[in-house]
Amino acid sequence: MSNLFSRLFSDPGRKLVALGLAGLLWWQVQGAISGPKEHIFTVISAPVTTTPLDNTLQVVVPKGWVLVEPAPGSQKVITFFGPRATLDAFFANQCAATIKPLIEAAEDETTWTLDNIRAQDLDWIRSEDADSLLLNNQGFGRLRFERLSSFPIALEPQLVRISGAPAEGYKTDAAGLTFEPNQVSVQGPHGAMEALSQSLIAARAGGEPSIPLFEPLLVPSQSRDDLRGLTLSLSLESLSLGLQMNPKTIRASLPVTLQDLPRVEWVPDSEDLTITGTPEEGIWRLSAWTPTPWVAELRNPDLLPGGFDEAWVRNHVMLFLNLKGIPANAADGFLLPLSWAMTGIEDTEKVHQLLGSLTVGPRQNEDRLVPMDRVRPEDG
Repeated sequence: MSNLFSRLFSDPGRKLVALGLAGLLWWQVQGAISGPKEHIFTVISAPVTTTPLDNTLQVVVPKGWVLVEPAPGSQKVITFFGPRATLDAFFANQCAATIKPLIEAAEDETTWTLDNIRAQDLDWIRSEDADSLLLNNQGFGRLRFERLSSFPIALEPQLVRISGAPAEGYKTDAAGLTFEPNQVSVQGPHGAMEALSQSLIAARAGGEPSIPLFEPLLVPSQSRDDLRGLTLSLSLESLSLGLQMNPKTIRASLPVTLQDLPRVEWVPDSEDLTITGTPEEGIWRLSAWTPTPWVAELRNPDLLPGGFDEAWVRNHVMLFLNLKGIPANAADGFLLPLSWAMTGIEDTEKVHQLLGSLTVGPRQNEDRLVPMDRVRPEDG
């Protein structure tokens, strides 16, 4: 055993050299092995021929036309065949190509397609290397172009989607939305522009647009004042169709107003008045009280999905007088304020939310005060 161990670790220098040579030989053999290998390219469009960036396929688009298939920014996969080392070297430097089609379309044609393109038909920067590495008759696909179209758009509130809500008790006035400038120009492929035109008609009629013109207008959650200088830009859906807008962004102003709160007006029943608490001194009673109109407003209607009406108010809003508020030196006719409380709701969290959203009070503020008289022994 010790003899075997000594043989394995004797003369380590030679053994390391031999191991290195074996690794080098393996690497060379692997690099010399031929086989197919896919490479990913990004499609770009350009108005004139330039030297394309590495790993791109440049399509030169004639003036007045736009490339729609494959879409600029999309990726194409092309397969090459050759020794691995040669392929790696080709992919690492100036691996790119250009195609400059001659569009032969009549004046009334809005679409033009070039079919049956081969990878060999592309103008490769390293053309000799590409010819030797490309698979024979490898299909590239097709190129489809559409005429460039444009039209002006007069901006209207119906064309804007609003996302979010202002502070509780406030609302946005979408109909009062204004723009600076109030008109833009949009251009893009003929087919996309026709679809946008139909979408704008639907939006102006109050329908749901198939292609939203703008990204939603975001409303900060604590807004209480008019929102000015909000930025509007083309929607992602519009951009994905190749649409462009001039100017690229516009400014919008959105009015914020007090909300028209759900409101209930009712006249409490005299027998519904609750008297609670103990005065500091003596016995007191109502001098006279004639029920007058009271008003309840709910700032957050979502708290009551079943509805906020007079029946709900009569069942859950209680008016009461707290006699503890009568001081010892009070004289006859002392004015004690009416208070209100929630009743008939067991969910304490719901009660807490309602108390924070509900406002209750008399229509005339002076009706909140009720005259009180001290009860004397001779009164029985």
